Amino acid sequence: MSLLKDRRHSKILGWSRLCRMERVWVFVSILSLGIAVGWLGCQEKQVPHATAKPTVAPGFTRIQQKGKELYEHYCVLCHGSGGQGDGFNAYNLKPRPQNFTDAAFMRSLSDTDVIDVIKGGGRSIGRSVLMPPWGKTLTGKQIQAIVAYLRTFAASQQPGTAPSDSE
Repeated sequence: MSLLKDRRHSKILGWSRLCRMERVWVFVSILSLGIAVGWLGCQEKQVPHATAKPTVAPGFTRIQQKGKELYEHYCVLCHGSGGQGDGFNAYNLKPRPQNFTDAAFMRSLSDTDVIDVIKGGGRSIGRSVLMPPWGKTLTGKQIQAIVAYLRTFAASQQPGTAPSDSE
């Protein structure tokens, strides 16, 4: 026997005095209250925009910092955190990913060359097909930021020191 049809329980709960529409209204009200409380409890605390200042690592411009963030998201698995072509996936790839700390090699490339490789992948310049094209994933400004960050790897090489050979 259901709880609503049992007269003993309906008198205790007071359901017998409510018509069907009132019961639906009470149920919907309680459900809505529960959803609202749950939703409010799950909201992230918003930091006012005026107090939130983007942090830039020492020695980096804002565009290089943005490039670093994008590089760490998209590139580090193959090219490594230090740009030496020694990322986690590098050991499974033949040929190995490019070593960006090779100052002579990086000087031989214009920014347009690097942008073309990032946009079209390795195949676009006749190199490894394992370098994916990012032109449909990243915007032009994002790619320029990555290029600005890539330039910091070769610039950090001290004269007279040889970059580690990853190939």
